[in-house]
Amino acid sequence: MYIALITTYTLLGLLLTPLLPILFLYRLFIGKENMGNIFNRFGFFKKVKGGETYWIHCASVGESISAMPLILKILKEKDINIIMTSITLTSGNLIRKKIKEYNISNKVTHVYFPYDHIIISHIFLSLLRPSYIIFVDSEIWPITLRISRFFTRNIYLVNARLSPRSFNKWLYVKNGFTKILSNFKMIYTSSKADYDRYTSFSSNVEEFINIKYHTQESKPSQTLIPTLETIKSLAGSKKIITIGSTHEGEEVAILNELKNNNDILIILAPRHPSRLDIIIEIVKKLNIKYELRSKIHFDTNTKCLIVDTIGELSHFYTISDVAIVCGSFVPNIGGHNPIEAVSRSVPVIMGKYHQNCTDIVRDLQKKECLIVSEISDINSNIEKLILHDKDKMNSCINLYQNIIEELYGKIFQENII
Repeated sequence: MYIALITTYTLLGLLLTPLLPILFLYRLFIGKENMGNIFNRFGFFKKVKGGETYWIHCASVGESISAMPLILKILKEKDINIIMTSITLTSGNLIRKKIKEYNISNKVTHVYFPYDHIIISHIFLSLLRPSYIIFVDSEIWPITLRISRFFTRNIYLVNARLSPRSFNKWLYVKNGFTKILSNFKMIYTSSKADYDRYTSFSSNVEEFINIKYHTQESKPSQTLIPTLETIKSLAGSKKIITIGSTHEGEEVAILNELKNNNDILIILAPRHPSRLDIIIEIVKKLNIKYELRSKIHFDTNTKCLIVDTIGELSHFYTISDVAIVCGSFVPNIGGHNPIEAVSRSVPVIMGKYHQNCTDIVRDLQKKECLIVSEISDINSNIEKLILHDKDKMNSCINLYQNIIEELYGKIFQENII
C-alpha cells in the first residue's frame, strides 16, 4: 500500500512539474507569494556556512510563534545554525521580525518551504544537510520526509495534531500512513485526543502538552510603546477589551453586541491581515468610529482600534482588562490560544467552538480565569471579568511555563538534540 501511495504521489508531482511555475505565478497574482520567494519554492536558498544545521518547519503564524521559545532554548544550549521554514507570506514576515527582535539573525535564517516534489526536495535537502529536523504541528509532506531519511534519522513531529476528519481519511490507507509516520523518530502530540488517534498508526508517539501554551516574553518595539501608552491614557476610565485573532463572521457579531457599550474601548486584531478591507467595511456599517494601528490618530471619540500589523497581539493584551479570544465563536476553526492573554494577567472570554484547546479551556475555567460565552452574553461576562479577583489570575499565569524545558529535556534524554 505504501509503495503504491508514494509512487502515485511522486509520479503525479513529476507530471505536474511544468505547471509549478504557473502555480507560483497564480499565487503571486492573488497576493500569496512575492517574487523573492521563487528560488525558495524550487529548493534553492543561500546556504549557511560552517557548523551544524538544524531544520525547524512551521506551517504558519501560530506554529511560528510557538516554535520560538524552543528555538531560543536550543540556541542557549547548542552552538548550531537553524534554518526555519514556513509556508505563508504572513508567517515568513513574522519569523523574520522575531529573528530580528530576539537578535538571533547570526544563527537563524528563514526560508520558504519548497514544493513537496522529488527533484525539488532533493535540491533543498542537499543544500541544507540537516543534522536534526523538527516539524511543528500537523503538516506532513511525504516526499520531503522520505528524502530527509537519507540525511538524518533524527526527524521529529512536535505539537502533533490529527483532527477527527483527517483521522478518518487516513484510516482508508492505514498501512500507507503508518509507513509515512515511521519516518519520524518520535511524535509528541499536543493533547490526549491527538495521542489516541496517532497511536492507531504508530507506536513512536508520546502525549505532551501543546507548546503554544508556553509564552515567551518579548519587549514591544520602540514604535509600539508610545502607542500603548497613548491608548491607556486616552481610554481614561473606559475598560480596554481586546478581541484577538478574529475570523469571518466573528467581527460583525461581536462588534454588533459591543457597539452600544459606552464603557469600553475595543482593540480588534484579525487573524488574517488580508481581511482588513472587509473588516473596515463592517465597522463602518456598524457606525463605529475606528482608527488603524499603523495610522493612528487616536482621540477620545474613537471606539475601536483595528490592528493591521502582525506579531503585536500579545503586547495589546498587556494593556487590556478583558480578552475575547476568537476562532471559537464560529465552527470549523477550533479556537485560538487563551494562554497568550492569561499569562499577561488578562481574563478571557471564548466561544463554544474551542475543540483545538479543550484541555486548557477546562483548566482555566476551573481556575475561574476564563468564561465560555454565547455572543449575546458577552457584555454581561465582560462585567463579571472586570470585577474578577486578581489573585485568581495570578494562579493561572505560570500554569504552563515549564513546557519548553520539559520538551527539551525529553529531546535531550533521547539524544535528539
